[in-house]
Amino acid sequence: MDAQVSRFEWYGVLLLVVAAAFLRFYELGRMDTRGDEVELLEFMQAKYQPAQYWNFTWEAFKTNRQMPLPRVSTCALIRLFRMDDSLIAIRLPFAVIGTLTIPALFLLGLYLGHKRLAWTLAALGAINPYNIFWARFAHVYAFPMLFVTLTVAFFAAILRSVSRGEMPQRKHLVLAALSSILAAYSHMSTWPAV
Repeated sequence: MDAQVSRFEWYGVLLLVVAAAFLRFYELGRMDTRGDEVELLEFMQAKYQPAQYWNFTWEAFKTNRQMPLPRVSTCALIRLFRMDDSLIAIRLPFAVIGTLTIPALFLLGLYLGHKRLAWTLAALGAINPYNIFWARFAHVYAFPMLFVTLTVAFFAAILRSVSRGEMPQRKHLVLAALSSILAAYSHMSTWPAV
């Protein structure tokens, strides 16, 4: 990462994240629900445990090709923190993941080598209606947005190192592999990209 970011600029990124969080968490439980959310909520109310839900989603993958990561992680978080089986509880992980996309976009801009690009990506991501909409519902799309963004960011760092004739940093290789695996387990649409 060539562009050095000052502490003041990181506070600016934090401010963008707070604004993005407000847009994603505002009236999280008051919106109309969709079919995927109803199914997830029914499983939570039936007291499914993460391993049971994993088995169900793995079997469901064979017929309707739904990837398990977003729903199983939601189930695990609800059980881990002993949250109520409510619409807000199942939407919470998706809103958090949607909010985390903002610093990931900033990181992508930095790894592409331009601080202005980093600010532009983060600002546009914070107000992107698509990102806001899918982060407010318990649908899988918030997860692939984050993990594909991270995958591209780490691959950009790897390509910058290679273009300079340097060996890529091990952390970038590991993080690119990890984020691409998480993207692939989030949604099938990411498979060609990762």
